[in-house]
Amino acid sequence: MSGTTGRVSGYIWPHRARILWALAQVCLISALELLKPWPLKLIIDSVLGGAPLPWGLASDDLGTGALLLGACAALVIIYAALGAANVFANVTTIRIGQRMVRDLRSDLYAHLHRLSMAFHSRAQAGDLLYRVTADTFALQALTMNCLFPAVSALILLVGMSVVMVQLDAELTLLALGVCPILLLAIGRLNRQISAAAGESVSSRAGVCQNEPRGPTIVPSRSV
Repeated sequence: MSGTTGRVSGYIWPHRARILWALAQVCLISALELLKPWPLKLIIDSVLGGAPLPWGLASDDLGTGALLLGACAALVIIYAALGAANVFANVTTIRIGQRMVRDLRSDLYAHLHRLSMAFHSRAQAGDLLYRVTADTFALQALTMNCLFPAVSALILLVGMSVVMVQLDAELTLLALGVCPILLLAIGRLNRQISAAAGESVSSRAGVCQNEPRGPTIVPSRSV
């Protein structure tokens, strides 16, 4: 395990129970996303097209109006449950990210206090403030914008691939063939944009702190 991975896992591990709960919510959201097309399928195939109901359900006892009403009700229930699940998942992931950022900021602030006065005289205060207040949000972005969306996208990709293979295997392989290329291109472009934006903001923070440059104030330390 590399040093960076070990340090990051040190902030993630204390919140493992909440992360597992958030992952369960992500799985529920992905399952509801996969269920969204099924009521429309019933309306198009069985109500409008007259095809038999799937899963061996008997349609003789159900009229067209009752079947249409049931499909619409199922669609509304799925969307309502999906909206509620998204709200709970957002609250959970935001709380996890903020608590990890709080822990990281506390450790970083304590580390800065342990550094020598010579370091603080050389370093730009604006850059240090930016590192403490802004760069620490990368840990929250790791969970909210990386871990949970990746799990959700993986579940959706597998689920949709299973459905598409049953419909047309060749078309499924053709559609999935471009996914690795798109993933590599998006990942490379995202790294370049993130690196350029971070360095630019950090440099501006240092310039704003130094221009105009006032007298250096060194906080006293109690013995």
